[in-house]
Amino acid sequence: MIEIYGLFDPDTGELRYVGKAKNSQKRLKCHLFERKLTRPVNRWVKSLVDQGKCPVLKVLETVLDEEWESAERQLIAHYRKTCNLLNLADGGAGPSQTKEQRRKAAKTCNEALKGKSPEERRFIKAKQDMARLYTKFKKEGDKTGDYFHAYQMRFIMRLYYAADPNGHASWANI
Repeated sequence: MIEIYGLFDPDTGELRYVGKAKNSQKRLKCHLFERKLTRPVNRWVKSLVDQGKCPVLKVLETVLDEEWESAERQLIAHYRKTCNLLNLADGGAGPSQTKEQRRKAAKTCNEALKGKSPEERRFIKAKQDMARLYTKFKKEGDKTGDYFHAYQMRFIMRLYYAADPNGHASWANI
């Protein structure tokens, strides 16, 4: 069973976010740990925690595993009419950001890189490459073959090289 839950403002009682989880209480703890991320719900949770408060979680609906996407979409659509929801997506397994939101985030990230030194830019690029590679392999399932480990090691070496080109260039073979 999947729980479709709502995060409510502790002061006003207003619904601010609709999400899904197998264990909503465990998911609330994740929201509290994810407050350093930059999505609107994370910034809102951070602002509450900074005030010594915590969002109130209520289970809105419990559905079968195969029905959660439509249930979440319906609830988000319903509550968007009356509440100021922080959900970026319409629910379900769709992307968490629209194309326009992704473009804006990329533009902001690129502008922030302009002020960095070439070494810092190389290090940031290597970390981004590592994150992309990790995501790619996670989507394709657990890989345990030689190629997976070779690619993983290659990007780890790139990461070290980006941080310290002189110290690791000889053994990183980059």
